[in-house]
Amino acid sequence: MKNVLGAVIALDDAFLDGMRQVADPPADRVADDMCQRGDHRVFAQLIKSRQVWQDNGEVSPLLAPDVRQYLTASNVLPAWHDPALINRAENFFLLFGLSSATQLSCASLPECYVMKYGTEVLAFTKFLQADPSRRIRETAQMVMDVMCPGGLVSAKGVGRGVHATQKVRLMHAIIRYMIQQDPGSRANPIDPALREKFGAPINQEDMVYTLMTFSYVVIEGYRHLGVPMNATARNAYVHCWNVVGSLMGIREELLPADFEASRELFDRIQQRQHGESDAGRKLTRALLGVLEAPMPRVLKALPAVLTRELVGHESADALGIAVAPPLDRVVAWVALRFWAAAAWVLSRLNFSRPYRMASEFLHRRIMDHLGGLPGNAPFDIPPEFIEQWFPGEAGHVAAAVAAKD
Repeated sequence: MKNVLGAVIALDDAFLDGMRQVADPPADRVADDMCQRGDHRVFAQLIKSRQVWQDNGEVSPLLAPDVRQYLTASNVLPAWHDPALINRAENFFLLFGLSSATQLSCASLPECYVMKYGTEVLAFTKFLQADPSRRIRETAQMVMDVMCPGGLVSAKGVGRGVHATQKVRLMHAIIRYMIQQDPGSRANPIDPALREKFGAPINQEDMVYTLMTFSYVVIEGYRHLGVPMNATARNAYVHCWNVVGSLMGIREELLPADFEASRELFDRIQQRQHGESDAGRKLTRALLGVLEAPMPRVLKALPAVLTRELVGHESADALGIAVAPPLDRVVAWVALRFWAAAAWVLSRLNFSRPYRMASEFLHRRIMDHLGGLPGNAPFDIPPEFIEQWFPGEAGHVAAAVAAKD
């Protein structure tokens, strides 16, 4: 595989097994000290209240000096980042990103759940099963923060996408610390052979695979749904998420140079890890339950059918997603074909919102449902997306968000 540094690396078992033993030392050092002091609770509360950074961009004084220093030093974009490619990816997302919650829920997350080793770490954080809506909401929020104009490269200082990525990176390190302090966790096995297979919690291989579910898997999802995306746009999208990966603590040697390299990396890691697991099936059941809840009765099967369409039958079977009854499949098939046809026709008529119709319906159902659940913070939709995705409704959307704050 060719990586972002221009080098070609062999994705053999020896190399990837080694990456399973490597986590994120800079973030881990800070997180270990935070947890030993009990400061991780302060950080979690600041994330919940969106106050890790103050309005002037400075890190909250409620955090310890070493944490503030780390967050200030870790917001630098990699030397190889290309603002033009990032801008190209942002512009694509501005047009087609209204389906982001759908892509996330029916493709990215299920592709994570089919990894038999990495899934145990996800299962360790119990809220993914007890409160899967939170996982969808928080991840969808991060995607919007990263992909909004100026999310990564901003003339006004550090972009909101950079801050979102930094929060996730430090939370990963805190979770690693907690797993390693729990000898009974399946993600931290005592048996040496199992420990070697599992590797470090949230290790480099698992992190870069997850990153591919936000770039390669999403690009493939757009293809399945009939959204036009040429090679330049695909490579720009991968580049944008490579920048996120670097900010997330993923080694640059693991980041693919372009879309074809991302396909090679994704397929190779799936070949190594793909399989059934109790944790993966439980997480999938919880996820589909959230997605089906806001659907009208006639479309209850749509999330499961769409997931099969996006991840393929082999992964769907491994996740325990049953084949829908014939009538439900027909209804879902009609909805999906209408969805793809609408994207194809409207894009060629130069409409400013080429992905509206069915994608807007499903996306807004999910967002409205998640934002309205007790205990869920509202979505903080960047104003550029409100103007593009909800023309004529900007005031209504802003008022709805303010009412929930």
